Amino acid sequence: MREHGAWEAWLDFFLTGVADTANQAFDAATRIVELFKQDRERITVESDRAGSALRIHDLFQQNPNLTVNQLVHQTGPSAPTVNAALADLERFGIVEEVTGRKRGRVFSCRGYLAILSEGTDPLPTTA
Repeated sequence: MREHGAWEAWLDFFLTGVADTANQAFDAATRIVELFKQDRERITVESDRAGSALRIHDLFQQNPNLTVNQLVHQTGPSAPTVNAALADLERFGIVEEVTGRKRGRVFSCRGYLAILSEGTDPLPTTA
């Protein structure tokens, strides 16, 4: 390519890809910020335990998959308080329990993960 002078076309292609990727990242970041803002507003208005639920929600912004034990350890409230706040977050559709177990449950912030994973589906294979 360099020997035949096609480097300008390659550079244009490369920089277009960089610009597209940067725009997609900016769009995703903007949507994540808006999602968290809407979640916080809903928690503040609808939760009976808004303080605990907001602290837990803050942790999901740092790590979209957390266990009850992690939340108890990192936020300070008791396990019953954390479980009650998680029940609110589940009811609001902010988090979802993903293991289906009674113990060692893992909660996931699905909306956040959905935005993060957009465009990462594998390409279809041809037979």
